[in-house]
Amino acid sequence: MAVMNIYLRVNWNEFVMEIGKKMIEENQVLTSKIAWSSDQVSFFWDWMSENSPDYFTEHAGRGILSKAKQLLPESTEKVLDFGSGPGFLTKLLAEEFSDVFALDYSQESLQKLKKRVPAVSQVFLYSNAAQYESVKVDAVFLIETIEHLDPTMKEEVFAKIKKLLSPGGKLFVSCPNEEDLLSNTVCCPSCRSEFHRMQHVGSYSQETLSAELQDFGFTVETVGVTNFKYGRFGQKIRELFSPIRGRKLPHLYAFASV
Repeated sequence: MAVMNIYLRVNWNEFVMEIGKKMIEENQVLTSKIAWSSDQVSFFWDWMSENSPDYFTEHAGRGILSKAKQLLPESTEKVLDFGSGPGFLTKLLAEEFSDVFALDYSQESLQKLKKRVPAVSQVFLYSNAAQYESVKVDAVFLIETIEHLDPTMKEEVFAKIKKLLSPGGKLFVSCPNEEDLLSNTVCCPSCRSEFHRMQHVGSYSQETLSAELQDFGFTVETVGVTNFKYGRFGQKIRELFSPIRGRKLPHLYAFASV
């Protein structure tokens, strides 16, 4: 699988470079950046669920869970995976917590999740708010999702999360650390629009993530950077020595409460 992932990424990059060269040669100019609509987001992730060989939580899920368990109260029982995708993290959550819910924008992803995680309590399609308006959980996992949300969508998502959390409930958020969005921008040769290859629309630092969560009414308890590809010990070593060696850790996280 790792070899296939590398092969696909290399060929994708080569394809994008060739398209860019061709457009320059033909003096074509990109006209706009995609302003993602809800339908486009759903279509994109339906397609990704069928065609992408590489999901972040598939190879980083255990590292995410390790960090979260250090921060969550021991009494945590009911959790929700918000932006679950096809359920790689949801599966791990179901092994640790007694009641696990999943919510996603893609119906295709949720169908795959139900097959992957038979123990999931319920799955919810984001657009069908009536499904989950009465649900209350102890913690929400918002993993590699916030960077996909435009300002209007963010306001809506955080309002939903606050309703989903029980009093004193916890929110665990992760996203790329200070991502250079331009380096992952590609273009559509048909409509000549630019977009991030993984549909990211925002980049965060520790300061901006903390400030944004506070703006949406959360109390930020912890914010930090790590490498979720490692377990607890590996994370600690890298959190300690990477700054000394001048290396930026790839993953940003925050732990907050309502």
